[in-house]
Amino acid sequence: MKKLLVLLGIFIYSVSSAQRLNNQLSIIDIQHYDIKLSVNNSSINVEEIIKFKSLNTINSFFLELIGDEINKHGMQIESLQIESKVHSIKHRNDTIFISGYNFLKDSIYSLKLRYQGQPTNGLIIGKNKFGDTTYFCDHWPNRAHHWLACIDHPSDKATVSVQITAPKKFTCVSNGKFEFKTSKENTITSSYSTIYPLPLKVIVFGLAELVHQVDVKHHKIKITNYAYPQDSLNVFKDFKETKSILEFYENLIGDFPFEKLDNVQSTTQFGGMENAGCIFYDENAFEGKGLNRLIAHELVHQWFGNSVTEKDWSQLWLSEGFATYLTNLYIEKNEGHNEFIQQLKKDRQRVTHFQKQFKAPLQDTVTKNLMELLNPNAYQRGAWVLHMLRNEVGHEKFEQIISTFYRKYKYSNASTNDFFEIVEKLTDKNFDNFKNEWTTSTEIPSFKIQKNENKFKISQTNSANFHFKLAIDFRLKSGKKQRFYFDASASSETFSYDFNEPIEAYILDPETVLLFTIE
Repeated sequence: MKKLLVLLGIFIYSVSSAQRLNNQLSIIDIQHYDIKLSVNNSSINVEEIIKFKSLNTINSFFLELIGDEINKHGMQIESLQIESKVHSIKHRNDTIFISGYNFLKDSIYSLKLRYQGQPTNGLIIGKNKFGDTTYFCDHWPNRAHHWLACIDHPSDKATVSVQITAPKKFTCVSNGKFEFKTSKENTITSSYSTIYPLPLKVIVFGLAELVHQVDVKHHKIKITNYAYPQDSLNVFKDFKETKSILEFYENLIGDFPFEKLDNVQSTTQFGGMENAGCIFYDENAFEGKGLNRLIAHELVHQWFGNSVTEKDWSQLWLSEGFATYLTNLYIEKNEGHNEFIQQLKKDRQRVTHFQKQFKAPLQDTVTKNLMELLNPNAYQRGAWVLHMLRNEVGHEKFEQIISTFYRKYKYSNASTNDFFEIVEKLTDKNFDNFKNEWTTSTEIPSFKIQKNENKFKISQTNSANFHFKLAIDFRLKSGKKQRFYFDASASSETFSYDFNEPIEAYILDPETVLLFTIE
């Protein structure tokens, strides 16, 4: 019983924390982070200035920062100023409480903090596979507040400027435009700043012993590849096709949304992390054989995830589903239609396998552990919803939808409803059934097949209502071929076919246009 009460308490606290965080989003809007950071072995010193707008007249709010002034864990705050005036510090349970000041509605304020400590997450300090020390931010989904005072939510986007001071042996990479570099006897300070607001999940810096290669300048941006010296030959070879992949997506979606593009070999926990204009790739990913599919996936995120950002984590498919499907479109263009179809079938298999273990809607409000959202529901199921939409509206109209959605919501946040408003406006059709069936239902169409020599019976076994036509191709013993359609919109649960000769073979969904499973 004690264990049950403890777990219940943790659940209530996590729900309460989420509610409190949502409340903060309605009262303040952080507009800019100015970060000055220096590294000292496994600890860091931070001076941070936060500019924010008060959305209401308030006298209190809070920021997130892992640490506690009483128990001395995590980051320890040394000073706090509001509008250049020293203010008392209250840092409890990983929360900085700001109170005792009158913040007026629609006014801009400045908050300055100094703190230091050893991050246990969010900023990964360790050694790469060659034994060299590295520092890499690793923020997804909400791990920035392990070392940075912030509101760690994807809808609170802000511009950022960073100045990173480290020993001279390190190269610094970060988001945005490189501003300047200054040297002292043993250290070097690198400065970057962004023009466009970003979600914290993709605001990063990295420090490591790196060599770099400047790719051919592309339009207004520069592509720079970074590698550990011991791996540079393979890394630079694997990044070779970045420019051509980038051009494919610019033609499909629109101009690259950020100031430059850095590809960085890194030591973090993900195979690829789409940090805005500064993509981190796992140190073990490089063999000199090409990484086109991974590069394509991370590049799509620059438009969807980084520029157009989901309003909350339950809408993750607008990031990962888009990246997965638009990668498939690159496969179709670069490797051919057959490879595209094979990838779709693999994606469908992953969805149906996952569906048997865990049921959640595409807009996933069920999964509470945010790391567990990185699953086939957000990736492959999201991709399949886009594929079915593409087949519903036509390829040219689909591309128009994608580019229009991007243009309307770039550098801001969007929801599933926002996306389907674009779909309906451009097609002049009602997509309520499609949206509800494929994004809010926990089910996908499921069929049971019964076949004897001449007869074929197909039954829909799931309880949810779906509107679709499932094509079925038959090849009979005589060599004759016939196509029939199981029409779910006809509200019939079972179709039977009785031929005058034996059925040699049948294929469900021969054009690969429907997400479904067979019992």
